[in-house]
Amino acid sequence: IVTGLLSLSVFQNPAAMSFIESLLRVDYVPGGEMLALPLGYSIASVFGVFLLVYLFNRTHAGYVHLIGRAFGESLTAGFIGALVAYGALVILGTITFSSTLASVLTRGALAGMLGIFAAAATYYILGSREYSETLQSLTRRIWRDVEPVSSAESTDVHLS
Repeated sequence: IVTGLLSLSVFQNPAAMSFIESLLRVDYVPGGEMLALPLGYSIASVFGVFLLVYLFNRTHAGYVHLIGRAFGESLTAGFIGALVAYGALVILGTITFSSTLASVLTRGALAGMLGIFAAAATYYILGSREYSETLQSLTRRIWRDVEPVSSAESTDVHLS
């Protein structure tokens, strides 16, 4: 609520309003001040996530260190996947069919699939353990292998 009210006060400043509207590419759209509440909510959500991670790391020391590699791999794969999908949309922008629906669905489906493949390739190149476990699990499920997939942590567990 506080960040929503703060963003409302920022949107009352004409210079800040002009900057934020140009950043969001809604310069000449009337009613740009209506973006203050969702923008404030988004900023508060991101701040809340960082605060919770900080507090959790204080309680359980080393938490951020444990998830750091997976977090970096996820950010990298997501960024590259989005970049490839956007590039595909730019390249496929010239494809038009007689139906607008078919054009939009074809472009979106192709760009989405290329983005997913690029993210998967990024995970593979980075050597993500989670990605390799997921691939192993899917491969065994498709080929109906009866041996369950075990995580790297649980392979040394012995029941007594």
